[in-house]
Amino acid sequence: MMFPTVADIKQFWDWQCYGPEDIAFYVSIGWISAEDYQNILEKYTKPNGFIFLPESR
Repeated sequence: MMFPTVADIKQFWDWQCYGPEDIAFYVSIGWISAEDYQNILEKYTKPNGFIFLPESR
């Protein structure tokens, strides 16, 4: 098993350890898919595809 898994990356995102650029890095190296990226960031993605972050991030 390879680490981090998609679930691990999602957890790091939820804990605010990773930002969108960190998740994008995993896509760029082929570790996760673009679909995984969208699923991880989905509640922060506007209909136009732009990512927004809550003030607390």
